[in-house]
Amino acid sequence: MEPPAAARPRAIRIPYRGPSDVEAKTVTIPVSKLPADPSAVLKVLRGSTGPLRLWLDVAVEYYRQGNDSAFISVLNEGCDGECSAC
Repeated sequence: MEPPAAARPRAIRIPYRGPSDVEAKTVTIPVSKLPADPSAVLKVLRGSTGPLRLWLDVAVEYYRQGNDSAFISVLNEGCDGECSAC
């Protein structure tokens, strides 16, 4: 059962540490502004210090928006063989 729109997150917060960052930062992406091409979001997720659940949250939001190719891309990259749960 789909949660009501009001219960969904309005933004996804991704803890991120870039190659030259000493401290982790948080990248906030409003779900209404997810880019159709997920490559920039994938770059942030790859540098994320957050849980694997973030990948699923992003993928599900792409699915809710009807962007099936981005949904599949995020899921595929999130389960690239490095996690034992995949």
